[in-house]
Amino acid sequence: MRDKLYTYVEAAVLLGKPLAYVNKKVVSGELLREQVDSLWMVTGASLERLLARQGGSGPTPTQSGARNAVPRSRKNAPSGVPGSRCVLRGL
Repeated sequence: MRDKLYTYVEAAVLLGKPLAYVNKKVVSGELLREQVDSLWMVTGASLERLLARQGGSGPTPTQSGARNAVPRSRKNAPSGVPGSRCVLRGL
């Protein structure tokens, strides 16, 4: 089972809201913890499929000339999920 804080952080990123917003909604009962978990299940599975489909082949964002390409130094920086910044930026 995923740890609660990590799931809340992912939910905040996926919703485009601050972590405090997600936590406040869960505490107030407007957003149930199960909804946060299911949000990750749906979008997390989508991200995993997207990563599998990319499979490392094809041009990278910088090679294709994307306007908002992540600089290589940030792209390779350690984060919670490898490549998460690039994938989330493209959604």
